Amino acid sequence: MPLNGTPASLFERLPPSILQKIAVCLTARKDLSSFMRTCRAAAAVVDVGKIKQPGSCVCATLSKWYVRRTAPQDLIKAVMDHHRRNQDAQVVIVVTMLRMRLVRHPVAKNDALAFVCKMGFASYVQALLREPQVDPAAKSNRALRSAATHGHARVVEILLCDPRVDPTAGTDRPARAAAGAPADLSGRPHRSKDSNFAIQRASENGHAAVVALLLRHQAVDPGANHNHAIRAASANGHAAVVELLLRHPRTNPAAPNNMNLAIQFACENGHTDVVRILLRDRRVNPSVDANYCLREACSNGHTGVVQAVLRDPRLDITSPLGRLVAAYALHDAAGNGHAAVVDVLLADPRLHPGDNANFAIRWASANGRLDVVKRLIIDKRVDPADNQNEAYKWAIEAGHLDVANLLRKDPRVRVEDHQVQVI
Repeated sequence: MPLNGTPASLFERLPPSILQKIAVCLTARKDLSSFMRTCRAAAAVVDVGKIKQPGSCVCATLSKWYVRRTAPQDLIKAVMDHHRRNQDAQVVIVVTMLRMRLVRHPVAKNDALAFVCKMGFASYVQALLREPQVDPAAKSNRALRSAATHGHARVVEILLCDPRVDPTAGTDRPARAAAGAPADLSGRPHRSKDSNFAIQRASENGHAAVVALLLRHQAVDPGANHNHAIRAASANGHAAVVELLLRHPRTNPAAPNNMNLAIQFACENGHTDVVRILLRDRRVNPSVDANYCLREACSNGHTGVVQAVLRDPRLDITSPLGRLVAAYALHDAAGNGHAAVVDVLLADPRLHPGDNANFAIRWASANGRLDVVKRLIIDKRVDPADNQNEAYKWAIEAGHLDVANLLRKDPRVRVEDHQVQVI
């Protein structure tokens, strides 16, 4: 039987991908029924398991379910599980089912709501929330958590207007770490039943608009999970989110236990803007953990962070321990070849590049950091011949002849002919 004058044989010749597109476009019930009767591939008997197969099976499934005005309870889950790596396929199938009003079971409707929240489809969110069987608080408020995680501010705003939604909900996943396990210092939360998961994920991903919406809710606590929100935002360089969180009285940038992990993560990862914002807070201590902030910034070559930290009066690099740590920071910068950081450190009168038996130039020479050696050798406080010309020896042993030649040109470096032959 032809459909709109189209011979049935033509449908049989079409590839499954085209058949699927035809089924998606046919929203009228009579057209879908005619399509199924015309095309044997579309009329095939299929079930939820066959949704895993592409093309005609999918379009036939949609057509058959539309004619019956019903769909299996686990339909949405089947689509999500199989098309996990193909978001376009998820969108086409789920949106088509919503348009056809195939999603009828309460569980499937809640799954559909979580999906459209994840994708940011505000109009579908509003439509589903009007249905009495839909529960936006299902599965620990998964709908809100999905929208917040992916930064869909409009969807979050819609959900927060629903009295059933709890913005302080945690996750419904089992704990990833056993009880008593050390805290996760990576900047990511444990997948446990901690509260206020929405603002934690929104902060972690830098969704400032979503964070602002959540902070308006009095019950939301940005300090949950040891102030994970500001720790994660700082670690990932989300300056706007950090500013928003610092304005809230429940946020403590020195958490947990005054370890100041927020600024430590920001310095380690080179987020200069975040470091400057955090340093404006009196609760932040950049000297914590033996000047970890300075050491990591120098080791990783984050010049802007080094400058910001050195300007802070709370940084201790004058006490015996502070001076020793500062010397190691210079050693790391020199050994890793961060010439710009070395320039900043040499310009600070509180640091002495000759500390620890001039290890800075020795370590830079051993690693072949010619630019750094050039900077150090012209500093009057540096002795390139210290420890029996070890800088020159290490350069030769490592095969850095350009560094060795530079050192030999310095009159303080006196290398005998027999030493060169031995080396």
